[in-house]
Amino acid sequence: MVLLRSCFRIACRATLGALMLCAARDASAQARPDLPPARPLAATECGTFTGEVLTTCLRAADDDAQALLALARLHAAGTRVARNDAEAVRLLTLSAGRGNNDALNELGEMIADGRGIERNEALAVQYFQAAAAAGIVDAVFNLAQANATGRGVPQSDADAIRLLTEAAAANHAEAALHLGRAYEEGVLVPEDAARAAQLYRQAADLGVAEAQYDLGMLLQSGNGVPRDPAAAAQMFRRASAQGFALAQHALARMLREGNGVPRDAAAASLLLRSAADQGLPAAQFALGETLEQGQGVARNLPEALEWYRRAAAQGVGPAAAAIARVERAIAEEPRQASARPAEAAPAPQPPPQAQPAPQPTPDRQRQTERTPPAGNVASTTPRPTPPAPRPPVPDRPRTQRCPAAQPIRADQCNDIEVNLAGPGAMQQMGAIMQICDRAVSGNSQAYYELAMILLNGDRGARPNPQLAQRLLAHAAELGLRPAYVALERLGCVPGAPARGGGPADTRPK
Repeated sequence: MVLLRSCFRIACRATLGALMLCAARDASAQARPDLPPARPLAATECGTFTGEVLTTCLRAADDDAQALLALARLHAAGTRVARNDAEAVRLLTLSAGRGNNDALNELGEMIADGRGIERNEALAVQYFQAAAAAGIVDAVFNLAQANATGRGVPQSDADAIRLLTEAAAANHAEAALHLGRAYEEGVLVPEDAARAAQLYRQAADLGVAEAQYDLGMLLQSGNGVPRDPAAAAQMFRRASAQGFALAQHALARMLREGNGVPRDAAAASLLLRSAADQGLPAAQFALGETLEQGQGVARNLPEALEWYRRAAAQGVGPAAAAIARVERAIAEEPRQASARPAEAAPAPQPPPQAQPAPQPTPDRQRQTERTPPAGNVASTTPRPTPPAPRPPVPDRPRTQRCPAAQPIRADQCNDIEVNLAGPGAMQQMGAIMQICDRAVSGNSQAYYELAMILLNGDRGARPNPQLAQRLLAHAAELGLRPAYVALERLGCVPGAPARGGGPADTRPK
């Protein structure tokens, strides 16, 4: 009887578990939003493709959900096929209809940005929620953005941080980066530099250049972690290898000063040139100094003048004095050359003697070397030691007048240039437009995000440091501390805002 009762309990529990699982699946199916209509893909549509794209298209025509997703991404990014947002939406819909939750999340991104389909932020959130419930971490991160900005859902700082924490715990690199910044800056969470360093390291190990740079800054300053210039330089190297301009500039300063790394002026000049070419104002000024002083490169005043002028055009205050100094030096060079006396012609040498002069004995030779000629008093007087050359002036952050704050207009969002050739370009442009729209509506955090994108050329955007600094200045005026900190790092110190400040937000990628 006991055995029968045990078996009965086990059977009941198994039945109850199965019923609960079925109920959960039914609830999930009911919660899954309807998909837009989409015409099936026919194999005849693959005729214009070749190679790997043709193979992917034929698999997609056989209703392979993963192949449909892959082909959709090619159309969205314009990689190896003509960019076509509407076709990407169609293929994502077909893939999502076959149970691909990654496609469901990316379809939500298209709908949120209004790319290839009418914008509907509330519907996009439903797709994100369904994909997140299915375990898609990118969808959790998208929900964090939606809650932070109030797009498609009521704005909620608490939910944004909760979802961001959940995504970071699932090893989402960008979530770890942005949550780390929240802890470093004390925005929406208690300030905790040690926790920020942990999150930066997590994202840095996943290859995020911004996290590598941010962790390097903490290691360099000893904020939240033991001060370790060598480890900071290593982080800057990793970010520099990915072309991150701020890291290149930071590493160049360390190489010029020999701080944590052996001094290497030539390597520093190469890094400065790369960062300056990307439009980083501080790097342009530092490269001008390098060329003016001939540190690691041949001295080149005309080129130094050009870089000083570029830095001045972006609001670097000390550049004006440097321009005047170099212009004077260039103007004085011809006069200095003409004022130099011509060198006297060498005296004619006497013809060689027929008989060689007698050679002194070894003892006589040593005595001659030790004893100065008679009557040559100057030769017995020790020569004064020449002054040691001055070490190069280290490239320290310079204080400059902040550029005038500039609110962004809606029409300027369309003027932001994005490289459409790279993978994910469509999503990147959509994300930039989304951030710009929030900035137009007055969101101070969005001003900061957009400024950092334009400053560093993130997300494929063409760098525009001058506009970036004006946007940072506006965000600082609105009281956003991260913008104030960013301006400080660029050598510009506006009026300090209150701690925290600004609507809550994350930094979407």
